[in-house]
Amino acid sequence: MNDNLQELYSSPLIHMSPMSHDLITHPSLLLRLRSGDDNSAWVEFVQVYGPMVFGYCRIRKLQESDAADVSQEVLVRLAKAMANFEYNPEIGRFRDWLGKVIHRELLRFWEKRKALSRVQNGERTNEEAIDESPIWIEHFQSEILRKSLANIQCEFPQETWNAFTFSWLENLPVGDVATRLQIPIENVYVAKSRVLKRLRNEVARLSEDLPIADSR
Repeated sequence: MNDNLQELYSSPLIHMSPMSHDLITHPSLLLRLRSGDDNSAWVEFVQVYGPMVFGYCRIRKLQESDAADVSQEVLVRLAKAMANFEYNPEIGRFRDWLGKVIHRELLRFWEKRKALSRVQNGERTNEEAIDESPIWIEHFQSEILRKSLANIQCEFPQETWNAFTFSWLENLPVGDVATRLQIPIENVYVAKSRVLKRLRNEVARLSEDLPIADSR
């Protein structure tokens, strides 16, 4: 999965013109949340980001009940903040802002439980000073990728999805995939390209963590 994440998030992307027929047809989830009156957007946001926050709390060694409590607090804070959230990719990504919200809530939890001790001179303890960024970013990207894959699978014929799964997710040689599925090798390349293009768009829709782009 790590290699797939690196390819998805770091491969060169060609920005599409405003007239391109491949533009995302639905507004991003974050943009819909800002309207304040789109209940379905909030439901989807909770479905996507609730398990993500909970899973990260578990990575940080919280018990299930504590992770659930912290996750709830994070979602409450997000609900209050999203109406005024200004997305500016030149300043930072949404995932970074969300990571800071979660980290602050974790610090509140540790302080309440007296699990976070402070030295007399006021310096932060090792627990508070941990650089979470690499762990959080990998978790965020993995969860967005997992949810995006689940969302788009139903849009493709089974043969197309199998070709994509074997060639990209399982990283099998294209020739081997063609032989296994008994299809021309060109069909494998086409399937992989089609699904990856749609996948990138779905990742962008859910997180605005990628540019809206054409993968060709």
